[in-house]
Amino acid sequence: MSAKLSLRLTEIVRLCGTGKVIADIGCDHAFVCIQLIQTKAYEKAIAMDVRSGPLAAAEINIRSTGLEDCIETRLSDGMEKLEPGEADTILIAGMGGDLIMRILRFGRDRLPGLNRLVLGPQSHVPEVRAFLHENGFRITEESFLKEDGKYYSLLAACPGEDEAYTEEELAFGKRNIIHRDDTLEEWLADRCRKLETIIDSLKDNPAKHASERMQELMHEKKLAEAALRQIRRE
Repeated sequence: MSAKLSLRLTEIVRLCGTGKVIADIGCDHAFVCIQLIQTKAYEKAIAMDVRSGPLAAAEINIRSTGLEDCIETRLSDGMEKLEPGEADTILIAGMGGDLIMRILRFGRDRLPGLNRLVLGPQSHVPEVRAFLHENGFRITEESFLKEDGKYYSLLAACPGEDEAYTEEELAFGKRNIIHRDDTLEEWLADRCRKLETIIDSLKDNPAKHASERMQELMHEKKLAEAALRQIRRE
């Protein structure tokens, strides 16, 4: 068995690079672990999930590839069942950014020896970037992609001091902006149009909460426009 990976999972595999042991926190079907072992990018993978159902499905997929000796499964809340220094790469994707930060915060003692952290937050992405920046990680790569009508942010980080970020770089990704990401440009242009429409609808609303919301949206639009100008080199 060799499952055809989605665009998002293919990009996650790329960001994982190579190493000795990868721990996939919230592994779901374990397709990423299987791909990384099959291509010999890693010698061993630890597929972990807090739910027994997805872990059972992962075990079926692993057995169907004959990779039981290389991929171990563990029922675990975050990194609870991961030994300190056991993995040189940790992958946490497919969940909200607030949960990712909680997992990293409570699993801090599991991180010694870590070379790479690959994250796929589905919310609170700016907060995740700030969290990494404030906790001794340097973002080395980022991807912004569209799949089945949805947009996804992916990033890779390693231990080390990061450079300063502007507010728009925290919001949309410094490296995405520097590399003039086409998908991000498309999303930003669309977002600016939508924000303008919402702001216009709030202008004549006398309610205090409407005024406060309009100010928030105007600030978001300002950041989006700043990032868009940088991408377009305007």
